[in-house]
Amino acid sequence: ITVLDATGSSVLYASLLGKGGALATGATALALDGCNGAYVAGTTYSTAFPATPGAFDETYNGGGDAWLLRITTLNPWTDLGHSLDTPARSPRVAPSGPLCAGDPTALVLTDGRPGGSAYLVIGATELAAPFKGGTLMPAPDIVVPGIPLDGSGGVTLTFSWPAGLPAALDVFFQVWMPDATGPLGFSASNAVVGRTP
Repeated sequence: ITVLDATGSSVLYASLLGKGGALATGATALALDGCNGAYVAGTTYSTAFPATPGAFDETYNGGGDAWLLRITTLNPWTDLGHSLDTPARSPRVAPSGPLCAGDPTALVLTDGRPGGSAYLVIGATELAAPFKGGTLMPAPDIVVPGIPLDGSGGVTLTFSWPAGLPAALDVFFQVWMPDATGPLGFSASNAVVGRTP
């Protein structure tokens, strides 16, 4: 599977499906899903063809087995940095999800103030303004206050990605926390931006 850029002149991604050696396997269909991914279907005559643990049928049954895979070719997330660390903590947020309407999305915060609370700042544009001794990266279009942090200073925020957002829209996220040990009484995670497909 090879993904080319829009001009067809540069390889963005390439992969080989299989485990070493000749695999007597062929792809017979390809469909794009509109969300940075593709579905590929085919047939294999190989006992070494890889299967996902827990799949409907993980073993070769002879005579040519059908297979289907979904491959996600592009990561829609970019880490912008700009965390505001304290002497004891380096808060970080790790995003996941393909940013397709209805798909699960997660922001996992680690190393915040144990037992503290946080503000999730969401914006459709980059602000990059000085704030509380750090840099507020998202323009604060939405601010979600009072998010409780666990005993290790972490929290996992999950939600379904909203429908109706235009393609190539950048959405910025950053977590800010009241923290007496931080500059001007605050600490902040790195900022991340997700671009809708």
